[in-house]
Amino acid sequence: PNYKKQQFVMVNGEVRYTGRYVIDNKSTRISDILKRAGDLTLDAYPKGAILLRNESITGIEKKIRGEQEKSIQKLDTSSSAAINDSLELNQEFVTIDLAYILKNPGSSKDIFLEDGDVLNIPRCLNVIKTKGEVIYPQAVAFNKGQSARKYIRQSGGFGEVAYKRKTYVAYQNGRVKATKFYLLWKSYPKVYPGSIIIVPKKPEQLNKGISLAELSATAAVTSSLATTVFLIFSILNK
Repeated sequence: PNYKKQQFVMVNGEVRYTGRYVIDNKSTRISDILKRAGDLTLDAYPKGAILLRNESITGIEKKIRGEQEKSIQKLDTSSSAAINDSLELNQEFVTIDLAYILKNPGSSKDIFLEDGDVLNIPRCLNVIKTKGEVIYPQAVAFNKGQSARKYIRQSGGFGEVAYKRKTYVAYQNGRVKATKFYLLWKSYPKVYPGSIIIVPKKPEQLNKGISLAELSATAAVTSSLATTVFLIFSILNK
């Protein structure tokens, strides 16, 4: 009657001993499993760590997953492969900050693990990739402190139909940050090793501009309003 099925968590990537580990109790945290896995290797990149967790998908979640699959097709990293696999296996991302967890084991961010969890710790990729509506999409060496805008310039700049204000950065751990606006200034997301800078295409309605017919109609309306205002002032001044 007291029998309980053993629960496991899988640890992949840059740890000394990869493999499947038993979850001893309900209070087993990420830091506990990493200690048993021999801690990280010298090539590990904590900021890129991914935690995948089993989930049941119904209704609106299926639509969201469809959008995720479209976005993933733009990515080209080992992390994107892990992301794609997780979608097929009905797994979801649990946002983690492994760098913080390693410094603060047992904290609120050092979450409890569940049966079937997969912890993937990638190696540090010292390249940045540009995708989408740039002149020459490519991979370039990571330069600490360099902005996303400068990486886009290294790729030839924005293309003709680039939706500049919607530029975003996808990180190795699956997080995505968009460009922010402060009055007339754009603030591009920070770039870390392994990031992908993606410039989407403008929607068609924004590319068409104003046709001659629309300009003529606008001019006619403006002229009519001006005539009406002139007549009103003429009557009032009599």
